[in-house]
Amino acid sequence: MKKSITFVALLVCILFQSGAQNAINFSAVYPDDDRLNNDVKEGLKQKVEQIIGRNNAGATSVYNAFIIQPGLDVQDSKSTEGLVRNVTLVTGELTLTAKNLYDESVYGTLVVNLEGDATGNREAALKALLKNIKITNPAFTRFIRTTREKIMDHYMENCQTIMTKAQTMISTDKIEEAMGYLGSIPEVVPCYEDISSLMTLAYSHAKTLACDQKVLMARSKYVMGDYETALELLAEVPSSSTCRESAKALTDSIAKYINKVPDTVFVDREIVVEAEKPVAKPANDQYRLNVSCPDLGFEIISCEGHASSQSIILYCRLVNKAKGTDAYIRMYDVIDGNGAKYANLEQSTMYGCSDRYYNSMPTDIPVAKCFVIKDLTGKLDKLAYVAIEARNCKIELRDVPVTWK
Repeated sequence: MKKSITFVALLVCILFQSGAQNAINFSAVYPDDDRLNNDVKEGLKQKVEQIIGRNNAGATSVYNAFIIQPGLDVQDSKSTEGLVRNVTLVTGELTLTAKNLYDESVYGTLVVNLEGDATGNREAALKALLKNIKITNPAFTRFIRTTREKIMDHYMENCQTIMTKAQTMISTDKIEEAMGYLGSIPEVVPCYEDISSLMTLAYSHAKTLACDQKVLMARSKYVMGDYETALELLAEVPSSSTCRESAKALTDSIAKYINKVPDTVFVDREIVVEAEKPVAKPANDQYRLNVSCPDLGFEIISCEGHASSQSIILYCRLVNKAKGTDAYIRMYDVIDGNGAKYANLEQSTMYGCSDRYYNSMPTDIPVAKCFVIKDLTGKLDKLAYVAIEARNCKIELRDVPVTWK
């Protein structure tokens, strides 16, 4: 009887662990390798998507943090050029790396040897090499299984560290980043109840920030005399929100002003309020740009320094050329010409930009983003290196000139 109970308990533990691991899923991203052309990058990403799908490990949530990134190291290329048939043989290694989108933690790596040959040039042989990636290879199934186990172990052992990092994000108003970071944590970890409480706190904080921002925008419109827009903004403030009293007071003030009968009749005149404009757009040849995804467009509108606040605002536009989606967009690395790194990075609503980390990216529709770099060490003439993440793609900028206002 005792043995039976022990066996059942062991079975329950195994099933629990299996269910926990199956709750961990992945998204495929493009390789981060300038040596590969866009066709090869696209082919590798599609293969990874097929591998993930076959193993029922595909992510469905926009908050998913776990990605698998492929890489291809072409080791040898031989050609029979000059003979009747020109055949090219290519050998190389396929590398799959599973990691966390938010903190770059690596959970597992797999290397598979490949070769491909085709009549024609090296590009034709590379296509044949990609076709030789067999998604039924048991090594891929083992890789996903062991990676899931390592991820579970990581969260089991580092709950407190993860919560501390999330609390720091919330306290510095990086709410959407915190919600994405917390939302990726499997529900079966021991501290998930505390994680849920933090997510509730982050959501409440996000509503407070959004509420305060609406009241601030409404007050700005009120000062400019745009009462209609101000009232529309205030009407969006829920009656249960923390800033409802401020919203009501401002609404009453606007109503009194609109209903007030003037003592003097003024001649109608047009008041032109010029919107703030960014400084001149830097020419494309003034900086270097590399985007890891061929179906993601990127351009800099301006890069302006503000001496009064000792900050730089990088105003840019992104265009999603793939299927429309919701995507996580952030600037995560900035280095100046002296090698100094900047950690105080935020997003602004200037020029109509969205300051949200998660953004809707419809197909072929520009998305404006204003990234703010704070606590500068001096008046920089350029940014030596900037790294931005968007839609699981990496955008690298080098030698971006700064125009000071």
